[in-house]
Amino acid sequence: MRPHRRLARGPRVRDRRRPQVRHPVGSTPCGPAYSRTGRYNTPATAPGAAAGLRARSRDRDRPAGARGRPAAIRATLPAGSAVDSFDAIHAGLARVRRRLVGQAAAAGALIAGAVAALAGVVAPLAASAVGAARAPSVAGAAVGAAVAAAAAAAVRYAAARRRWRSDEAVARYLGGSDLLSAVQLERASRAAFSRELIDALADQTARQLAGVDVAAAVPARRLRAPAAIASAAAAVVVAASAAAPGSIAHGWRLALAAGDDAIPGAQTSAAPVVGDIEIHLEYPGYTGRPAVTLPSASGDFRAMPGTKVSLRARPLAPARAAKLLFERDGGGDRDPLVLQPAGDAFAATWTVRAPARYRFYVERIDGPPAVDAEAHAIEIEPDEPPAIELYAPADELDVEGKKRVELAWTAEDDYGLRTIDLVWTGDDDAEAGRARLWTADDPRRTSQGRYLWDLAEVDLRPGTRVAYHLEAADNDDVSGPNVAKSKTFYLRVFSKRERHEQLVDRQAELFEKLVAQLGGRLVVAPADVDAHRALHAGAQTIAGDVGAIVAALADDDRAGDDLRAALGAMHARLRALVSTEAKLLDAGAPAPAQLARGDANWVQECERDVLLMADWIDRQRLENVLALTDEIADRRKRIAALFEQYERTGDPDTLAEIERELRALERDLAALSRKQTSLGEDVLDRYVNAEALADDEGEHCLAEVRRLLAAGDAAAAQRQMAKCNALFDDAQQQLEQALSTLRGDKFTEQQRQLDELMSELADLAQDQKDTARRADDLMQRYSEATSELLEDKAKEVRAEADRLIQKLRRRIDRVPKAGLTPFSKEELPIAKQRLDDVAKMLRDGDLAEALAMARQALNGLETVEAELGADLDSGEPWSDRTGDAYNQVARAVPLARKLVELLDAATPSPQQIMSPADRDALRQLRRRQRAIRRRTERLRDRARKIAGELPGSAGQAMADGLGEAVGHMEGAEQRMRAGDPPGARQRARDAADALERARQSARDAARQRQAGGRGLRDEPVRIPGADEYRAPEAFREEILEAMKKDKPPGFAEQIRRYYEELIK
Repeated sequence: MRPHRRLARGPRVRDRRRPQVRHPVGSTPCGPAYSRTGRYNTPATAPGAAAGLRARSRDRDRPAGARGRPAAIRATLPAGSAVDSFDAIHAGLARVRRRLVGQAAAAGALIAGAVAALAGVVAPLAASAVGAARAPSVAGAAVGAAVAAAAAAAVRYAAARRRWRSDEAVARYLGGSDLLSAVQLERASRAAFSRELIDALADQTARQLAGVDVAAAVPARRLRAPAAIASAAAAVVVAASAAAPGSIAHGWRLALAAGDDAIPGAQTSAAPVVGDIEIHLEYPGYTGRPAVTLPSASGDFRAMPGTKVSLRARPLAPARAAKLLFERDGGGDRDPLVLQPAGDAFAATWTVRAPARYRFYVERIDGPPAVDAEAHAIEIEPDEPPAIELYAPADELDVEGKKRVELAWTAEDDYGLRTIDLVWTGDDDAEAGRARLWTADDPRRTSQGRYLWDLAEVDLRPGTRVAYHLEAADNDDVSGPNVAKSKTFYLRVFSKRERHEQLVDRQAELFEKLVAQLGGRLVVAPADVDAHRALHAGAQTIAGDVGAIVAALADDDRAGDDLRAALGAMHARLRALVSTEAKLLDAGAPAPAQLARGDANWVQECERDVLLMADWIDRQRLENVLALTDEIADRRKRIAALFEQYERTGDPDTLAEIERELRALERDLAALSRKQTSLGEDVLDRYVNAEALADDEGEHCLAEVRRLLAAGDAAAAQRQMAKCNALFDDAQQQLEQALSTLRGDKFTEQQRQLDELMSELADLAQDQKDTARRADDLMQRYSEATSELLEDKAKEVRAEADRLIQKLRRRIDRVPKAGLTPFSKEELPIAKQRLDDVAKMLRDGDLAEALAMARQALNGLETVEAELGADLDSGEPWSDRTGDAYNQVARAVPLARKLVELLDAATPSPQQIMSPADRDALRQLRRRQRAIRRRTERLRDRARKIAGELPGSAGQAMADGLGEAVGHMEGAEQRMRAGDPPGARQRARDAADALERARQSARDAARQRQAGGRGLRDEPVRIPGADEYRAPEAFREEILEAMKKDKPPGFAEQIRRYYEELIK
């Protein structure tokens, strides 16, 4: 054993012939000074010890100070004889010996205990696994291991006692030449050495040994490894006891029941006690598996939980009774099962619930009872959980607004699916909601489908990251449904309106800080430097907040340039004041007069900013209420269009869409009611009519719509919805007027200039409407004259035109709706309606009107073609069918152009049809149109010039709308100059419509209203590539044409199958 490092760092030398090396003066073999000195050799002979004693005798004659620590140590030990010193040495070594032997005994006990504990767990588990026949042998092996470990511990203890029984061995362990010398000299003859020197050595060694720390000399780290082994064994025992307490108890019962004593009076038979074992398995009904019979079975079988087992076996010797003895794997035995006589055999029926083993017990007529030595195994065939795959638009999806998200799934199970649920969680990972997507009406092993997850139906806060997955449950009605989870996807709901509302809330917080800053500046004492430093810190925070808000507004579509400019200027002023005050405070002790001048500047700035922020917050909050009414208006338009569509088609999907939109409308109205609480009392009292926000009447109106729909009276519901829309339109107009009045009071100059522009625009719109009305009257007379003149010719043209119209209709019908964008979904039906109008006009003999309708149809198709082409050019088409839709529309445009050319060629020139008075009226109308165009151009230029001085982006929106109107007016002038009444009328109408849109756009842009969505339906977020791909129509037609060509001899059948596969 290695000597203790604090007593000797050098190697211990056991050669008795090695000479003693003198220690440096002041060093001791056992004390602290010894542990800090150099390397030492350990003497083993009496001459070497005598040399050491002589050296210490000379040292003892020196003064106490020169001798160092031995004198000080000696003073702590009571005076006594040499015998007393040797007794003290023996006592000190005995203390060390007891600790050495005790550690050896503890180490052995820990290891033996670990082995015994492990045996106490492993043995019963092994006995439970091998069965009752071999359980006693397993128990014997475990007991043998425990006994062997105990014996090894005893041997280790005895070896330690033998090793450390002599003082010399303990002294060698501790190290130090003086200690070992003292022990050896006690036994040596004193005649050969100086008695005084021996006594002095014993006295000094005893004193030094008394100061030795036994715990440090024999450290506890020697027990670390055995303790770690024992701890690991204890952990294994605790874990096994917690995981399988029944199996352990069952195994002990088997192990302790030695041999035949497990079944009193029975003999264990190595040979089978029964034969002709026949097992019939009836699986649980939910599996749909047929029953199975296992003839001439070994007795081992595999079954599912809930399987009904019918067993029949014939005893190999005459027997009066038989039964089955069960040993369950899960722990504990089930009661024996008595077998019933069945002819020359015995039979029993039971239901399998868990893995088990069983043995046959037979009561023989001519001998003692016999039991199988080997148990038969019953293994469990598990019902595996389902497998499910979820398909979503993206792993991480950002959704703007409460849209619908398309989800798809495929699932399968080994026996049958029962339900599929959508589960979503919020930021806290707690389940936030669950929706049932699918329920099996009858047992099905596979399922696939799609689901439109309506986020409006889910309480999700914008900005929240939502995790969602699917859970599929099978139809296991025995052990309970097995549930499997799909991959988890994530989405965030993003709302521009609500993000802008959050910015308004930040502005309200800034307003409160400005008020606090103003109050502090008004009451602060000019000489109070510390108070000024605190106010300065608050001012720095305010300036930083303003800068952050300005940066956020740069990405906010709902914030106007005027707001950005106002807050940007405020930020610059605040930064200048903060910088000036910082220099003043950093200079040392500023004069009170300087601080007072700074306070005056701050008071002036804070008063200005407080008033400015109050006005802007009131305005934005009212605009936010109107923004919500805009969304409500868009939804109401969709509902009205859906009612019209349902009236035409009676499609149940359209009716379901109406009901969904009504629910969403009710939620929006509830949110609008909550929004009114954000409006200040001053705004409510001065600007908003309380009746405009009263939503009770609207709620009752919508409730009546829902009641009529539930009763199946869609027509009455549609009429009721029209009444509701009138109520909502009136409330929205009152809110618009309230906002205009607020801007007039608090942003007077802005509103005044906007009112002037809007007034002039209204005059232009009215004048253009009059021009369009006159062009319409002229067109009416022109159409009547054309009908009289071309009555016979119209009949001739009608046949060819009808043929082209039918081809156009078929081509349009081939356009896949899934490939259309929301805008083209609206435009394409309009173009098709214009074709119907062409056919009607031709039947009425109105060739001129038919030509006008044909041109509108052509314009509509060209618009759809351009829309789909732009969508394809973007690189991210609306759907996989967009390319096919584009091809179909592109093939329809030439047919529409041919129809226009046919009708145009059949129509005489206007000069031949129009009377002189009508031609003169057309010239006057052109001069009037030119004058309106020039006024429109001047208004457009003025709107652009003062756009920065108008509310929101009203100036730019008005200029853009007027520019569009100017283009239509120029077209109208050209048609009038060419003497084309149909073209002049259409362009004049387009110009009038453009002016109305310009008015609405300017009004909306003044409060940063966002453009509403288009389309009858709120299009969901689709899964890319989910639509089944179909080859473009042109490609399929090319294949069909190729199939008609001659084929090489002998390959006709192969080529036909090849083309069929291509078409598929």
